[in-house]
Amino acid sequence: MTLESDPYRELLGIESEGSPDHYALLGLEPFESDPQKIDEAAGERMSVLQELANSEHLDASQKLLNEVSAARRCLLEPKKKITYDEDLRTRQKRSAGGVGRKRVRQKQQTGIRSLPVAVAVAIVALIVVAVIFRTPAVSGNLIVEWPIEQREGASVTMDGESLAIPETDPIQVNIPNGRHRMLFRRRGYDDIPKTIDFSEVRVRLKLRWIPTK
Repeated sequence: MTLESDPYRELLGIESEGSPDHYALLGLEPFESDPQKIDEAAGERMSVLQELANSEHLDASQKLLNEVSAARRCLLEPKKKITYDEDLRTRQKRSAGGVGRKRVRQKQQTGIRSLPVAVAVAIVALIVVAVIFRTPAVSGNLIVEWPIEQREGASVTMDGESLAIPETDPIQVNIPNGRHRMLFRRRGYDDIPKTIDFSEVRVRLKLRWIPTK
């Protein structure tokens, strides 16, 4: 099976026949009602896909970014969520694949054991990052894990314009919606360029610095 034929499994580790519903797409329990959990789950998915936007998976990741954004908007708007949930329940009752849907949930709950090793390792790392950032005090649509002691002589630019680095841990800044080229610099290390599509979903980054040779 190629990446293009099943981007849900290859990029997000979702085992499903056809397109997953909004809850499965965000990695949530069916009919999750907590808006904070929905928002955080969507942010984590967006962060994973943003990282892949600069790779050979650009087209597939952009398609999934749009789907995740649409799922988030639907589930966070009460009237739309009620309508969607009613429709989803009806489809589940009528579907002859109800048993298959249950197996999908079981695979999601049992975690990464059924996934390829490379995907499993990536998901573990993302879970660790998500735990670090899961805090109600977060403000700003760009959150960067970058210890304060590593910021001496460092700089951040957006589309060539310098940005002030707040003395918060993690860094939290508001970036205008749209596609922007970010550049993170640190003395003695290679630059880290990131091209990111900002929307209403928060983007979380963990910088991995490579010493300059």
